[in-house]
Amino acid sequence: MAPLAIGIDIGTSGARAVAMRPDFSIAARAAVPLDRFGANSRDPVVWWAAVEATLK
Repeated sequence: MAPLAIGIDIGTSGARAVAMRPDFSIAARAAVPLDRFGANSRDPVVWWAAVEATLK
């Protein structure tokens, strides 16, 4: 299996993740809205839960 690079972005509306191959093609991507994990989008616990969900 080729190695993958993972990029993660956490914004005001949600978390996004992308896995890229060495040739820069996208192997997988996911996005999750922050409000799925709680109303307080400033809470790092909410951010982490959203990141975990994108990486599953």
